[in-house]
Parts: sequence; C-alpha cells; structure tokens
Amino acid sequence: MALLQSLRLTACLTAFVTYLPAATLAMPTGGSRSVSRRGSGGVGRTPLWDWTLTRDHDDSVIKATANSLASSSKITSITNWETWQPPDLPSNIPFRAMVRTPAQLSGEPWENLLSVLSSEEKKIVHLLNEPDKQGIPPANAARMWKDAMLSPRHGYSARLVSPGCAGNDDGTRWLDEFMGHLTDGEKPDYIALHFYTRADEPADKEILAAKQYLKTRHEQHNLPVIINELASTSRDLNIVRKFTTEIGNLLDSQDWVVEYGFFGASREPTDDFVSPAAQLLDGDGTRTELGKWFVGG
Repeated sequence: MALLQSLRLTACLTAFVTYLPAATLAMPTGGSRSVSRRGSGGVGRTPLWDWTLTRDHDDSVIKATANSLASSSKITSITNWETWQPPDLPSNIPFRAMVRTPAQLSGEPWENLLSVLSSEEKKIVHLLNEPDKQGIPPANAARMWKDAMLSPRHGYSARLVSPGCAGNDDGTRWLDEFMGHLTDGEKPDYIALHFYTRADEPADKEILAAKQYLKTRHEQHNLPVIINELASTSRDLNIVRKFTTEIGNLLDSQDWVVEYGFFGASREPTDDFVSPAAQLLDGDGTRTELGKWFVGG
C-alpha cells in the first residue's frame, strides 16, 4: 500500500528531502540514544508516520500530536518508509529506517541510514516495500540483501527485516522465493508482513483471516513478525473499529509478534483504496478515536 503512495509522491518527497538541512536528516548525533522503557518487552505499536506530517511539522496541531507520542505507553518505535529520521518526532522514540527502493542503497539515503544506525541503541532496518509490486525479482532482491544489507548486521549489530510484500498469493510466493535464495546465516531476523481486509466482508471474518494469515507466515518461516502495514478497507466505521481494536488487542498478546502498525497516520486518505473510516488522524491533525486507542489514550 505504501508503494502506491510512494510512486505518486516521489517527486514531492524528493523536493522536500532536498529542502531539509543535511544535519536534520542525519540527526540525532552525539552517540547512541537510549530506548528508555520502549522496546523493553512485549509487543510494540509503531505509527506509520506519513511524510506530509513532517513537511507540515510547523503546524501547531501536528506539532502537538507528534509531541504527545513521547508519553504513550504503547508506542515503541516510529517508521516513515524512509532512511531519514523525522526530525519532528520525540527523540526518545526509536526510529525504524527502511530502504524502500533499490535507489536508497547508495548516496544520501544510504548515508542517512548509517547515521541512524550510529545513533540508535536498538537497530532495526527494513529492506524494500512491496517489491512484488515494484517489479523486482526475488533473486535480484536477495543479491541486494547479500551485497548491502548484511553489512549493517555485521558492522552495526543491526537486526534486519525482510522485504514487506503484499498480503496476497503473489506477495507470498515472492517472499518464499526470496527466502529460498538465502542461507541460514543470511536470513532476516524478522519477517515483515502486510494485511488489508476486503472492503465488503464483516469484521469477524476478516479478523479470523488476518490471524490465520499472519500466524501461518510466522510458522512457515519460523521467525518473529513485524506487521508494518495493517488496516481495514471497509467504509463502515463500526466494522473498521471492530477489526482494528480486536486484531490489535489480539496481536498485543502474541509472543511471535514484535511490532505492528496500522495504516492511516495522515490527515487524509492516501488514495481511494484506503478507507476514510480507518484514519488515525483527522483533517486537522488531531487523533481520531482509533488514533487515540492506538497510542493508548
């Protein structure tokens, strides 16, 4: 899902990143950050922070929403599908960098990643977002993994997250083939998974489908799971609320889940696929009721 957003907004995002000072993109400096109480045990929740919120971070409402994350007992990390760390977010929240596309394996994006790895205490890095939709063959992705991504593991003791594929048959086959190209010593520490409901199905059916899909993928690869895209696409608020809260509360209790994030941390839906009822933020940047539930308050 984030791939659709990325392709549509690449030009704007490039301009925005160019606008940000290099020192801002490389922050924080001065040694490793402590993760404080975050990530100390249990399942974590990860806001999927849309880049437009960073672009508009001077807005007082967005600033208040971002700053309030510092006091959340549920939030363990933040991600934005990028290698650069959002400078508008509280410094005590660990950042999960993502090498979203092959283009980020070199140049300034890669330097941003190395800066993040130098500053984070618990280092977790994602490689490729929905490569099955980007047209990247699994064998090519495995070569990128071996040539580039193993170096953060060896040089920075980073933990690596597999490519996050679409939660359908094509995505499943892609990830299975990718894993087949790796030896035991090369495999990721975590499996990244995506799950979006069908828009016209009842919540109970989709809760069961999500649980079965996520657990089956965990068991197949025998690795803990990070669910870095998850949402109901129903337009019915009651169905969305039921799916979101029940699957979230269920995931909170699973020892095979490391972290999970619901799509929708933006002021408006990314496209027509995303349900307005599933948004975690209102149009002005304040949290919706689901957004308040997600951060634990």
